[in-house]
Amino acid sequence: YRKVIAISDHIAAVLTEGGLDPKRLEIIRSSVAVDSIDTTPDCATFRREFGLESHHFVVAMIAQLIPRKGHRFLLDVLPKLCDLYPNIRVVLFGGGPGEAQLRELVMRLSLDDTVQFAGFRENLDDYLACIDLLVHPGGQEGLGGAMLKAAAAGVPGLAFDTAGSREAVVHGETGVLVPPDDLGKLQQAIGVLIDEPEMRRAL
Repeated sequence: YRKVIAISDHIAAVLTEGGLDPKRLEIIRSSVAVDSIDTTPDCATFRREFGLESHHFVVAMIAQLIPRKGHRFLLDVLPKLCDLYPNIRVVLFGGGPGEAQLRELVMRLSLDDTVQFAGFRENLDDYLACIDLLVHPGGQEGLGGAMLKAAAAGVPGLAFDTAGSREAVVHGETGVLVPPDDLGKLQQAIGVLIDEPEMRRAL
Protein backbone atom coordinates (compact mmCIF):
# COMPACT_ATOMS: atom_id res chain seq x y z
CA TYR A 1 0.00 0.00 0.00
CA ARG A 2 1.04 3.61 -0.53
CA LYS A 3 -1.18 5.39 2.00
CA VAL A 4 -3.17 4.73 5.15
CA ILE A 5 -6.12 6.99 5.92
CA ALA A 6 -6.78 7.90 9.56
CA ILE A 7 -10.20 9.31 10.52
CA SER A 8 -8.78 11.59 13.26
CA ASP A 9 -5.58 12.92 14.81
CA HIS A 10 -6.10 10.38 17.59
CA ILE A 11 -6.16 7.41 15.21
CA ALA A 12 -3.16 8.83 13.37
CA ALA A 13 -1.22 9.01 16.63
CA VAL A 14 -2.16 5.42 17.52
CA LEU A 15 -0.98 4.19 14.11
CA THR A 16 2.28 6.16 14.32
CA GLU A 17 2.97 4.81 17.81
CA GLY A 18 2.34 1.34 16.40
CA GLY A 19 5.15 1.77 13.89
CA LEU A 20 3.42 3.09 10.78
CA ASP A 21 5.68 5.31 8.68
CA PRO A 22 4.23 8.86 9.03
CA LYS A 23 5.01 9.49 5.35
CA ARG A 24 2.39 6.91 4.43
CA LEU A 25 -0.25 8.46 6.68
CA GLU A 26 -2.98 10.91 5.71
CA ILE A 27 -5.76 12.27 7.93
CA ILE A 28 -9.22 12.56 6.40
CA ARG A 29 -11.71 13.04 9.20
CA SER A 30 -15.02 11.25 9.25
CA SER A 31 -17.91 13.49 8.31
CA VAL A 32 -21.68 13.52 8.11
CA ALA A 33 -23.96 14.55 5.28
CA VAL A 34 -25.38 17.76 6.74
CA ASP A 35 -28.18 17.91 4.17
CA SER A 36 -29.52 14.57 5.41
CA ILE A 37 -30.30 16.05 8.86
CA ASP A 38 -33.81 17.44 9.20
CA THR A 39 -33.37 20.65 11.20
CA THR A 40 -37.13 21.35 11.36
CA PRO A 41 -38.51 17.91 12.23
CA ASP A 42 -41.99 16.95 13.39
CA CYS A 43 -41.17 16.83 17.09
CA ALA A 44 -44.77 16.19 18.12
CA THR A 45 -44.65 12.87 16.27
CA PHE A 46 -41.24 12.11 17.76
CA ARG A 47 -42.51 12.72 21.29
CA ARG A 48 -45.62 10.60 20.73
CA GLU A 49 -43.53 7.70 19.43
CA PHE A 50 -41.32 7.73 22.50
CA GLY A 51 -43.99 8.65 25.05
CA LEU A 52 -42.47 12.05 25.83
CA GLU A 53 -44.40 15.05 27.10
CA SER A 54 -43.71 18.61 25.99
CA HIS A 55 -42.14 19.47 29.37
CA HIS A 56 -39.68 16.59 29.30
CA PHE A 57 -35.99 17.35 28.85
CA VAL A 58 -34.72 14.73 26.41
CA VAL A 59 -31.20 13.39 26.74
CA ALA A 60 -30.01 10.90 24.14
CA MET A 61 -27.09 8.58 23.65
CA ILE A 62 -26.41 7.22 20.17
CA ALA A 63 -23.93 4.37 20.40
CA GLN A 64 -23.42 0.64 20.30
CA LEU A 65 -24.40 -0.94 23.61
CA ILE A 66 -20.85 -1.94 24.51
CA PRO A 67 -18.77 -1.04 27.61
CA ARG A 68 -16.36 1.44 26.02
CA LYS A 69 -19.22 3.74 25.00
CA GLY A 70 -19.79 4.58 28.67
CA HIS A 71 -23.55 4.15 29.06
CA ARG A 72 -23.02 3.11 32.68
CA PHE A 73 -21.61 6.56 33.52
CA LEU A 74 -24.77 8.30 32.36
CA LEU A 75 -26.97 5.78 34.16
CA ASP A 76 -24.96 6.13 37.38
CA VAL A 77 -25.60 9.90 37.60
CA LEU A 78 -29.28 9.70 36.63
CA PRO A 79 -30.78 8.93 40.07
CA LYS A 80 -29.46 12.20 41.53
CA LEU A 81 -30.39 14.11 38.38
CA CYS A 82 -33.92 12.69 38.54
CA ASP A 83 -34.26 14.01 42.10
CA LEU A 84 -33.24 17.48 40.91
CA TYR A 85 -34.94 17.38 37.51
CA PRO A 86 -37.95 15.03 37.53
CA ASN A 87 -38.68 15.98 33.91
CA ILE A 88 -35.47 14.42 32.55
CA ARG A 89 -35.90 11.51 30.14
CA VAL A 90 -33.18 9.45 28.48
CA VAL A 91 -33.41 7.62 25.16
CA LEU A 92 -30.66 5.14 24.30
CA PHE A 93 -30.33 4.58 20.56
CA GLY A 94 -28.38 1.58 19.34
CA GLY A 95 -27.99 -2.12 19.93
CA GLY A 96 -25.25 -4.43 21.05
CA PRO A 97 -24.16 -7.26 23.33
CA GLY A 98 -24.29 -5.08 26.45
CA GLU A 99 -28.04 -4.45 26.28
CA ALA A 100 -29.08 -7.06 28.86
CA GLN A 101 -26.55 -5.77 31.38
CA LEU A 102 -27.64 -2.17 30.85
CA ARG A 103 -31.30 -3.09 31.21
CA GLU A 104 -30.46 -4.80 34.48
CA LEU A 105 -28.67 -1.66 35.67
CA VAL A 106 -31.68 0.48 34.74
CA MET A 107 -33.91 -1.83 36.80
CA ARG A 108 -31.51 -1.83 39.75
CA LEU A 109 -31.37 1.98 39.78
CA SER A 110 -35.18 2.23 39.48
CA LEU A 111 -34.89 4.18 36.24
CA ASP A 112 -37.60 2.30 34.34
CA ASP A 113 -39.74 5.43 33.95
CA THR A 114 -36.78 7.57 32.92
CA VAL A 115 -34.77 5.47 30.46
CA GLN A 116 -35.92 3.71 27.33
CA PHE A 117 -34.02 1.56 24.85
CA ALA A 118 -34.90 2.65 21.33
CA GLY A 119 -32.75 0.16 19.42
CA PHE A 120 -31.16 0.92 16.07
CA ARG A 121 -33.09 3.47 14.01
CA GLU A 122 -32.37 4.05 10.34
CA ASN A 123 -34.43 7.27 10.36
CA LEU A 124 -32.60 8.95 13.26
CA ASP A 125 -31.62 11.90 11.07
CA ASP A 126 -35.31 12.73 10.68
CA TYR A 127 -35.79 13.69 14.34
CA LEU A 128 -32.35 14.13 15.88
CA ALA A 129 -33.03 17.87 16.18
CA CYS A 130 -35.90 17.11 18.61
CA ILE A 131 -33.39 16.02 21.27
CA ASP A 132 -32.32 18.58 23.88
CA LEU A 133 -28.87 17.16 24.66
CA LEU A 134 -26.60 14.42 23.34
CA VAL A 135 -24.41 12.80 26.00
CA HIS A 136 -21.46 10.65 24.99
CA PRO A 137 -19.37 9.57 28.01
CA GLY A 138 -17.17 7.15 26.07
CA GLY A 139 -13.66 6.40 27.24
CA GLN A 140 -12.34 5.55 23.78
CA GLU A 141 -13.48 7.06 20.50
CA GLY A 142 -11.97 7.27 17.05
CA LEU A 143 -13.81 10.51 16.34
CA GLY A 144 -17.49 10.25 17.28
CA GLY A 145 -19.94 10.34 14.40
CA ALA A 146 -22.94 10.75 16.69
CA MET A 147 -21.50 13.99 18.04
CA LEU A 148 -20.98 15.28 14.51
CA LYS A 149 -24.59 14.43 13.67
CA ALA A 150 -25.78 16.22 16.80
CA ALA A 151 -23.81 19.32 15.83
CA ALA A 152 -25.34 19.23 12.34
CA ALA A 153 -28.80 19.05 13.96
CA GLY A 154 -28.09 21.99 16.26
CA VAL A 155 -28.00 19.80 19.37
CA PRO A 156 -25.25 20.45 21.94
CA GLY A 157 -22.96 17.56 22.81
CA LEU A 158 -21.56 16.61 26.21
CA ALA A 159 -18.65 14.18 26.25
CA PHE A 160 -15.66 13.06 28.25
CA ASP A 161 -12.51 14.96 27.28
CA THR A 162 -10.81 12.05 25.57
CA ALA A 163 -8.87 11.71 22.34
CA GLY A 164 -11.33 11.53 19.46
CA SER A 165 -14.22 13.14 21.33
CA ARG A 166 -12.33 16.40 21.71
CA GLU A 167 -11.98 16.50 17.92
CA ALA A 168 -15.76 16.24 17.51
CA VAL A 169 -16.74 18.64 20.31
CA VAL A 170 -15.13 22.06 20.72
CA HIS A 171 -15.46 22.85 24.42
CA GLY A 172 -17.48 26.00 24.99
CA GLU A 173 -18.28 26.39 21.30
CA THR A 174 -20.20 23.33 20.10
CA GLY A 175 -20.56 21.48 23.37
CA VAL A 176 -19.04 20.68 26.74
CA LEU A 177 -16.16 18.37 27.65
CA VAL A 178 -15.68 17.05 31.19
CA PRO A 179 -12.80 15.07 32.72
CA PRO A 180 -12.94 11.36 31.87
CA ASP A 181 -14.71 9.13 34.42
CA ASP A 182 -15.58 12.13 36.64
CA LEU A 183 -19.19 11.41 37.53
CA GLY A 184 -19.52 14.57 39.62
CA LYS A 185 -18.49 16.79 36.72
CA LEU A 186 -20.71 14.83 34.34
CA GLN A 187 -23.74 15.28 36.59
CA GLN A 188 -22.95 18.95 37.13
CA ALA A 189 -22.58 19.63 33.40
CA ILE A 190 -25.90 17.96 32.57
CA GLY A 191 -27.57 20.04 35.29
CA VAL A 192 -26.09 23.27 33.98
CA LEU A 193 -27.23 22.50 30.44
CA ILE A 194 -30.75 21.76 31.69
CA ASP A 195 -30.82 25.02 33.66
CA GLU A 196 -29.33 27.19 30.90
CA PRO A 197 -31.38 27.06 27.67
CA GLU A 198 -29.50 30.08 26.31
CA MET A 199 -26.22 28.19 26.73
CA ARG A 200 -27.66 25.22 24.88
CA ARG A 201 -28.78 27.43 22.02
CA ALA A 202 -25.36 29.09 21.84
CA LEU A 203 -23.64 25.71 21.71
